[in-house]
Amino acid sequence: MEWTSVEGFPNSGSYHGPQAVRDGVFAHFAADWTEFNPVPERFIPADATVVVLGRYTGAYRGSSRRLNARFAHVWEGADGKLVRFLQISDTAVVRDAMGP
Repeated sequence: MEWTSVEGFPNSGSYHGPQAVRDGVFAHFAADWTEFNPVPERFIPADATVVVLGRYTGAYRGSSRRLNARFAHVWEGADGKLVRFLQISDTAVVRDAMGP
């Protein structure tokens, strides 16, 4: 599994393998946000790829500000497994929720 988050997003970059994704992405969200929820609104299938459009909602622990930002996720599969994830979001909205 290769997980890539858009530049400017918290903990952005590419992570390879389940342990790297868990430690580099999910552990930080659990520590830094009191709530962080991806809320899917639309699924667009295309062969072995699915694009998911939706919103992130939540609250940042350091500022208590609420988050409501649009996202696009691109999931790719091969041989019955997820192999690639690309996350795209408005990083300015996310950073505003994180506060100064």
